[in-house]
Amino acid sequence: MCSCYGVLILLPYCGCGLLLWLLYLVVSCRIDTSRDKLLFPLCCIGGLLGQICEAQGIPFAYGSGRLENRESLRADIATVHPTHVFNAAGATGRPHVDWCEFNKIETIRNNVIGALNIADVCREMGLPLIFYSTGCMFDYDADHPMGSGIGFTENDRSNYSGSFFSKTKGMVEDLVKNYENVCILRVRMPLFSDLSHHRNFIKKIIGYERVVNIPNSMTVLDELLPISIEMAKRNLTGIWNFTNPGVLSHNEVLEMYRDYVDPNFMWKNFSLEEQAKVLAAPRCNNELDSTKLKLEFPEILPIKESVINLQLSNTDYLWQELYNKIGWPLYRKYGHAFEAFKIIVTDPDSVLNTLTSEVKKPGPDGQEVTEVVPAVTEEVKDALVKNIRRRMTPQPLKIRADVEMKCFQFDGVLHIKEAMRQAEAAGNDDCPVKIKLVAPPLYVLTTQTLDKEQGIVTLNKAIAACTEAIEHHKGKLVVKEQPRAVSERDDKLLAEHMAKLRNDNEEVSGDEDSEEEEDTGMGEVDVENAGHGIME
Repeated sequence: MCSCYGVLILLPYCGCGLLLWLLYLVVSCRIDTSRDKLLFPLCCIGGLLGQICEAQGIPFAYGSGRLENRESLRADIATVHPTHVFNAAGATGRPHVDWCEFNKIETIRNNVIGALNIADVCREMGLPLIFYSTGCMFDYDADHPMGSGIGFTENDRSNYSGSFFSKTKGMVEDLVKNYENVCILRVRMPLFSDLSHHRNFIKKIIGYERVVNIPNSMTVLDELLPISIEMAKRNLTGIWNFTNPGVLSHNEVLEMYRDYVDPNFMWKNFSLEEQAKVLAAPRCNNELDSTKLKLEFPEILPIKESVINLQLSNTDYLWQELYNKIGWPLYRKYGHAFEAFKIIVTDPDSVLNTLTSEVKKPGPDGQEVTEVVPAVTEEVKDALVKNIRRRMTPQPLKIRADVEMKCFQFDGVLHIKEAMRQAEAAGNDDCPVKIKLVAPPLYVLTTQTLDKEQGIVTLNKAIAACTEAIEHHKGKLVVKEQPRAVSERDDKLLAEHMAKLRNDNEEVSGDEDSEEEEDTGMGEVDVENAGHGIME
């Protein structure tokens, strides 16, 4: 079994894309740019991570050591000087986890000793570690019944040890979580676009003659692996349920494979009791609560929608069908499909429900008959409408500038308020300007607009108006950050910063002076009759 490890390594590079990424890390994560490298294992997830880094222009290297050999880990890390380590290695068995039942020592070395070694070596060398673990440590129980929507959270400990693989993974998570430098990602039934890969859950179950039909949490690697790199940039640690929101049953996955990839595919179901007769160890089934991950990355798709997108990316057959059933008919009817898409944004049924196709089926008498059916299934229709709406509906950009404003004249506060009003007056209906106090003397100016350039011009006018007003009263305005487009994360960081400042400024018990303390040292002074002496 594979027990090598690897570190995704950021190599020195002068390309603009990576340079910006490095600057982001330096500013936001305080990463030393003299050690700009990453390292990870050449296994399923390691290989996919390499592809992602190649696509993003991020140089990387794979480790050559073995997890159970601490000295080989130190040597690899010392050679490449990484900024982050991504451990995706471990013993899962081939073709499946039953291998672990018959190779327990090797499983322990990889899944327990190896995982602890890399976590400990990384901590020793001051490196953050992204650890791709598993969610196969939980099984539906009385507190988390199947179909209830109540998932296991990151605070829940493993409740399942029915297989030796799950037992070792639950054991090592309970230990590794104590390392403050480690981000543990619970991967579950991974699916990805390469349907020929033996580790792909879809590839596995289409190869079985019979399958059980139980809802489970799953991980679409094409969508979530890039997020794991972003998690490294943000220096996130702790345990994360690394799954798409919601659950899918085995039958739902196979139905989508049949509908989108192979219309001739067939399968049979069998019960858990029947499954147990052909397996060396039972399998767990569970739902993991992905609320924590969704809050950090709101763009993550629900599991069903993500798997549909995954299947859509996998077949030329489907694209041809979509063009024949939807694309070309819309061109013929509307002159251009774009005109139809504009209508679909507000009234999809009026366009898509008129599209039909003919299907030949055997009739009651055995003769072939033609039946008119909707051109696409409801699932495909929903996916199309969501994508069309997302692409056709303009999304307003938020433009922000950060300034420092001071005025030490008498009534300086009033002068600052007047300057703020002048700044907001520089806005218009298309680009309304707001100015907000963060903490004296820092203020932020914001506007929302569909036109980025117009928004930047408007904020510059607002800054000019504000500067003129405050300088008229001998105040001063300094631009700390020029107008630029900001993301939801930037807004979140600003809100957290403002909340921290508010908490720091709140009076705590003991801060206020008592009347007794204020009077201490004044003795028996007659304040009313000693006014001149005190003033002098």
